Amino acid sequence: MNARLRNFQVVTGYQLVYRKTCRLHEICNFPRISLLDCEVFVHGIPFDALEDELIPFFSTVGTVVKFKLLTFDDCVYNKGFAIVTYSDSKAAETAVNLLNFVHFRERLLYIEKVTGNCRLFVGGIPETKTKDQVWQALLRSGINEIVDVIMYRSYRNRSFNRGYVFVEFPSYLEAAQVRILHRNLFLWGEKVSIDWSEPIPSVTDDVMSKVKKLFIRNIEVTMSKNSFESIIKDILGDIHLEKVYKFKDYAFIHFRRRGEAQTALELLKDTFKSSFVEVSWATPQEYAPKKKNCLKNCNSKKSSKRQRVLCALQEYSASDKLVKCQKEVCTGENDILDTLETKVTDLLNSLGLD
Repeated sequence: MNARLRNFQVVTGYQLVYRKTCRLHEICNFPRISLLDCEVFVHGIPFDALEDELIPFFSTVGTVVKFKLLTFDDCVYNKGFAIVTYSDSKAAETAVNLLNFVHFRERLLYIEKVTGNCRLFVGGIPETKTKDQVWQALLRSGINEIVDVIMYRSYRNRSFNRGYVFVEFPSYLEAAQVRILHRNLFLWGEKVSIDWSEPIPSVTDDVMSKVKKLFIRNIEVTMSKNSFESIIKDILGDIHLEKVYKFKDYAFIHFRRRGEAQTALELLKDTFKSSFVEVSWATPQEYAPKKKNCLKNCNSKKSSKRQRVLCALQEYSASDKLVKCQKEVCTGENDILDTLETKVTDLLNSLGLD
């Protein structure tokens, strides 16, 4: 193996670097490029495949400037995963279009563009489980390097979760491996679903340092805006509130100065540290994820039962009469969807919104 790699290095000019969990081939003296949109993630690689056959294969669609093959500690066999960096985004796009679902030594390769997303959605979590219980269960299942587990509380009972969590990892690579290796994950004896979450926009520290708005979630849904604002004012005392916005179980609090917002953040975190309420800096509006509007597809004959239900819930979720019809109960089972769609239809008819 070592002789083959050394010979490949001499012939091609790639620089070879051994690391604990990977082998890295990189073109020497190649101009530094932005990695944005130039990388693809590959899985399904034969465990005994070496770079002298892999790099030429991926070079058929463009110049490979860096090839990172994930290996076991002995660096002999690979783990079936690689990150391929091309010289430009067009080559990376071509690799996804032409090499995805292509056989390499009788193994089917799967290729996708690398993104900045490092968060996975895990559905099918028992409603009674806490954040720590989910975290520990994931660790016992062999999912390590977890940065955070994000859990939202149920509207109807704040001691319950919504049946899903978001699991954050240090980088896209760790999240991508977990998504593949644990696609048949079982927790508490039941199979759970695992997939990418909606990507969270990256905001620089410089931008966040200028934020003067706080985000609070897991508030009681039935609490009015005036009651919530009164509680916040009692906690913050003389700190002036510029504006308070509350909707369902979350709220935004605006301040005039960054220093006031920082003090308020510390006070509110200390006040709610023993509750489900979470307080953090708000993401600037221009960086916030854009909500996808599925309403235009609601009347399509091709729309699925699930789509029709979720569309109805999205359109009329502001109605207090739909509190009991939360979309977290949509688990994909036909009987539940039938029941939910019937319930939504009946409620819309009763509201005259059919």
